[in-house]
Amino acid sequence: LGVVARQLAECHSVLCATPQYLADAGIPVHLADLAAHRCLSHQRVGRTLWRLAPPAHVQQAAPLSPPWIEQPIKTVLSCNDTVSLLLLTRQHLGISMLPRALVLPDLASGVLVTVLPQYQPESLPIYAVYASRHYLPQRVRQLLDFLQQQLSQDPRWQLAPDA
Repeated sequence: LGVVARQLAECHSVLCATPQYLADAGIPVHLADLAAHRCLSHQRVGRTLWRLAPPAHVQQAAPLSPPWIEQPIKTVLSCNDTVSLLLLTRQHLGISMLPRALVLPDLASGVLVTVLPQYQPESLPIYAVYASRHYLPQRVRQLLDFLQQQLSQDPRWQLAPDA
């Protein structure tokens, strides 16, 4: 028997840093400016380059496959946990690409600010993976339905209106 993967949501990310880091290192205006910045990355996603949709794609109705820009970055620190990456970013260590749902409170309070907001990082699907539909208990199916519904209605998991 194979496995089944059911998409529950999309994880939208933002590039962000602390105001202090940007005051010390300068605010990047163009993607090429990232070469002069310290970047903090996830070990499994965007470790050496960030995939971003260009401004023209972000401002228009999104086609199915945007013309991605793969921007190489200078990673000074990489870890495999987004919460740790957030904590390191809060310590003014560099620019990170983090899940929007995770950083919304910090963006709202000004602890973090969005960097290069005209570029939209590639979203990543969130899946539930299970052994088989044939033997899936009803309560598990109900849980998956509930999670999918909640994530689809929660604004933290939606693409920002200005993106």
